[in-house]
Amino acid sequence: MKNIFYESWLAKTFLWDGYTSITLGCFIFTKQKEPKSSSDTGRGYFSPVSKTHELTHVEQWKELGIVGLITSLILFFVTWNWFVFLIPILMFYIVYLIEYLIKFIIKFIPNIGKLLSGKTSIGKINNDAYHNISLEIEAYNNQKNLNYPKERKHFDWIKYMFKK
Repeated sequence: MKNIFYESWLAKTFLWDGYTSITLGCFIFTKQKEPKSSSDTGRGYFSPVSKTHELTHVEQWKELGIVGLITSLILFFVTWNWFVFLIPILMFYIVYLIEYLIKFIIKFIPNIGKLLSGKTSIGKINNDAYHNISLEIEAYNNQKNLNYPKERKHFDWIKYMFKK
């Protein structure tokens, strides 16, 4: 697939340990190697499951891009500012970041006592917040269905937004 960059410098440079791939727009950047045959599985290779997970994010980015385009057209006619046309490109990341921050705060506040006593860590709270982002929940819950990016319903991630 032409939109996947294997053994990517970008992924190797900017992703923390434990993270192997990132979707930026319609492009997937991964630290892992491209599987050349069905025997190329396991550690170090970009698995079909990981590919499905990241392709789900590509579909989410496209959907939120359409929402962003509608939003930017409305804002353009109100503000006459050309910068609003960055919104379609960034809408996925805007939604992702806002939801992450909300989930982080929801996890952080009740755990302040545990954090101060050393019974939990910021890393654990961060990980919990990340795994509770609706865009991630959809991708993780469906990554083993290798046809999911083609079969999924549009905006299916919304149903995970308010689940605990």
